[in-house]
Amino acid sequence: MTRLALSVPLLVAALTLAGCSGDESASAEPSPEPSVLDAAGLLNLSQQTLATTESVHYVLTSSDVPEGVTALLSGEGDAARPDSFAGDLDVVLAGLNATVAVISVGGTLYAQLPFATGYTATDPATIGIADPGELLADDGGINGLLAAATAPSEGAESRVAETVVRQVEVTLPASAVADVLTAADTEGTFTAVLGIDEETGRLLRAELVGPFLAVETDSTYVIELSAYDEPVEITAPTP
Repeated sequence: MTRLALSVPLLVAALTLAGCSGDESASAEPSPEPSVLDAAGLLNLSQQTLATTESVHYVLTSSDVPEGVTALLSGEGDAARPDSFAGDLDVVLAGLNATVAVISVGGTLYAQLPFATGYTATDPATIGIADPGELLADDGGINGLLAAATAPSEGAESRVAETVVRQVEVTLPASAVADVLTAADTEGTFTAVLGIDEETGRLLRAELVGPFLAVETDSTYVIELSAYDEPVEITAPTP
């Protein structure tokens, strides 16, 4: 009887310790990692973010532009929803490089052409550009590029200014590219690498490669966007 009386408490203690040990093991399991968007999800997030963006600062650079064409080389300015832009564009006109100040409001582009003293309503095509006032348009513009992008795939991480971005490689129809820049063959395709800040969903950089200005010549244009939603006021120039 004495041995049996001693065995029961020991057995209870052993079972209690085993139960506690199991609980600690379960609670020590690491929590699951937060879900990471795949390339398609990140592309969709950037499109949704840009669709609700009121303004951005826009910087454009280019390389491998063929000679002897009217072309946009670079530019910088501010774009505001739904149809406004103000900035300076570097273009090639009649074989000469020129900086043209432009303001676009409500579908009309005003340009201060070389040697002119004021702004003149101008057809964007005459200076080799698409209307920059459409950059934040609901239908077309940069958001149209994102909506038309196909075959998204994950690229390497990179840095835009101080921000680490995830890169998404996509294919773009030339017709969508022509709405933002220009395209020598609107039936073709372009490749693009998009740099997207995953935390905010903001597109910060887009590098596009394809036949912008000549069917058999690929050029590269790089768009960088910053200053999302900062106050911008753009008005048509006075006559």
